[in-house]
Amino acid sequence: MAGRATKSLSVGLAVAVGLVLLVGGTLTLLSNLEVDAWVSEGSPAPELKVTYTRGQVEISDGSGRRQPARQGERVAREDRISTAAGAEAILSAGEDIELRLDGATGITVREIHRDGVEVELADGQVRAEVRAGDRSLRVSNDGRAVQTREGAVRIAMRDGLFAAELERGSATAEGLGGISVLSAGERALAWPDGTATLGPIPDEVVLDVAWPEGGRTRAPSILAKGVTVAGATVSLQLGDKTFQVQADPRGRFEIELPLTEGQQVVVVEAVDPFGELVTDSVRLERDTRPPPLRGGVESTP
Repeated sequence: MAGRATKSLSVGLAVAVGLVLLVGGTLTLLSNLEVDAWVSEGSPAPELKVTYTRGQVEISDGSGRRQPARQGERVAREDRISTAAGAEAILSAGEDIELRLDGATGITVREIHRDGVEVELADGQVRAEVRAGDRSLRVSNDGRAVQTREGAVRIAMRDGLFAAELERGSATAEGLGGISVLSAGERALAWPDGTATLGPIPDEVVLDVAWPEGGRTRAPSILAKGVTVAGATVSLQLGDKTFQVQADPRGRFEIELPLTEGQQVVVVEAVDPFGELVTDSVRLERDTRPPPLRGGVESTP
């Protein structure tokens, strides 16, 4: 009986959707039918909730009204969740889907449907995990996206770079320069200009910079060239000034560094797309004094 009742309900809704009225000799469709809100019995849309917060976590609706996110609070379509630096939040949809937000991260929930959840990552970093099930979790930014139905993937947005690395399981990709599939242990990077790379997740963040021989120069500036992991943000701090550049797809970078007379210490930092960093420092000296004269000068009696 229950199966027949469900079938009758579905047929009834289909008839209602197709029902037309004859008004003044014209056919007019019935309006305001909330058909898209209906899902078949046994396949309801998951309920997305805030299941954990630490530090400053805020939620805002489509109108922009912001308030602290509360554990157990339901998240709706077009809601934005943001975390302050050092904060953390977890969103869950049943037992299958979990989205962890690191600090300084902002996402907008785009869709919550019976097939899963879709969010847009504005900045920061998330970890998306889907356990065995029929639903998926999709994370996107400006046409670039990664989706998994069974796996754990980290996605980051840093300085316009979209990065994704698959910890386990499988994932598909869109808008990543021809990359369509990620395998466990792989990292995909997509730059705003359409350039994309796919390779193994690095074991560590390397940093190698070529400095002037002996750390001395007479020039008013030097061109610091080096290599690190692809997409890393490299910063050189000299006194109260900081110079920054992003490493290219091969991990190469170069920064012109102005020097003052005398000795100075340069602190170098490379931060990969997922926040892993390495630092180094070097002492440089700019010496423009003329070289000492060789030999002596005879005095006249």
